[in-house]
Amino acid sequence: MKNIPALSRLQFRGNRFTPVYSKLSFHNKILVVIFLLLTFFGLLGAFGFQWFLTIRFIDDYGNRFQIIADSLSHRLKPFVLTENNDAVTRLLAEEDLVYDSIAFLVVSDIKGGIVGKIVDDELSGNSHIPSLNDYKNSEVGLQRGMNRDFRITEITAAITHQGVNIGVVKAGFYLSSMDTFLHGIMIIYLAILGTIILLTFFLARRFLRYATRPIVTLTHIADEISLGNLDMDIRFGKHVNCWKIKNCNRKDCAAYTDRAIQCWFVDGTPCEGYEPKFPEKLAGCRKCEVYKTHKDDEIVQLADSFQHMIYMLKSSQAELERSSKFQRNMIQNSLVGIVATNEVGVVKIFNRVAESLTGYQESEVIDQLTVKDFFSKEIARKIDHPLVYDYGVVLRGFKPMESDILGKHDNPIPVRLSGTNLYEDGEHLGKVFFFQD
Repeated sequence: MKNIPALSRLQFRGNRFTPVYSKLSFHNKILVVIFLLLTFFGLLGAFGFQWFLTIRFIDDYGNRFQIIADSLSHRLKPFVLTENNDAVTRLLAEEDLVYDSIAFLVVSDIKGGIVGKIVDDELSGNSHIPSLNDYKNSEVGLQRGMNRDFRITEITAAITHQGVNIGVVKAGFYLSSMDTFLHGIMIIYLAILGTIILLTFFLARRFLRYATRPIVTLTHIADEISLGNLDMDIRFGKHVNCWKIKNCNRKDCAAYTDRAIQCWFVDGTPCEGYEPKFPEKLAGCRKCEVYKTHKDDEIVQLADSFQHMIYMLKSSQAELERSSKFQRNMIQNSLVGIVATNEVGVVKIFNRVAESLTGYQESEVIDQLTVKDFFSKEIARKIDHPLVYDYGVVLRGFKPMESDILGKHDNPIPVRLSGTNLYEDGEHLGKVFFFQD
């Protein structure tokens, strides 16, 4: 690709996709981040809270169900000893009426034979009731595979007589009551969480409006400065009077007589150990207790930097205006006629002597006429010739000579004429012609 000319390469200039987040203001970006963090940690807390409650409730419900199974095994002992299956079935039925959460009850003897059982109607068609041969001791286990529509915990309790196992009771209990209770708690938790998130969001929104207001103001100030408006009123930080803080009685000080401007902007302050002029004095003034009293946070320091910049821009602008005014007066009051053009030949300067000789007014010439409207083709070519002075500087132009300049009515006016090209760092800026009657 490096050997292929740039113009022959394919270039795609379509609009690139801009993420929505990048289009948001600084204030809204922070709000979005806060909202996402609150939501993420809130949901993470909800899952953790649900997991904790589920473990606790399963343990609590398991202990309660184990007590029921142990009590039932104790009451079943005489019927199992006498092999009274009908009595076992009746007792199981009574137990089923007492506890709505019973899914099934199965009693077997020591040989593994079923002595009695009760199965809930919703599970009666389910053939997956595990064998009791593997349940020789008491344990609590959550069995999810019995039926995908039900969550059931299975409890086993041994039936003993004189320390010898004579049978076993296996009880299955629905966890729906636990799930219902847990669901209610989670709804309350999520409602509280949502309320907290919304309240935090709106409080953060109000706080961020307050916190980012100075940034918005400074952004507006920066925009105004970029448009050339230097008359911005920047009021940040505490306005201080240096003579009060330093107990100074120098009423002849420039800072004392100009209370609208802070002392570090004022030239000629008689403070010992500090430069008297801005901006050289600024480095020392920032260490002074006066500035430290005014200074607040980084926003105030940024606003001060804007004030310093405006102060410097105003000073530079005033200096440029003075210099421009001086140059204009010098050109306008010159005793010779001056016509200056830009690099393409459009007239940019036309002084009073030029007006007097040609009959044109300055407003008729500036940005409207070109060098061809005043000078012949020969003069236009001659000004591009190299011209060497005795001191060795090579210029392009011509020395004073007798020639003509065209007047307003295309009448030739004899003048003594000279001209030169203007360059800066090798760049052609324009041409200047000097002439007199």
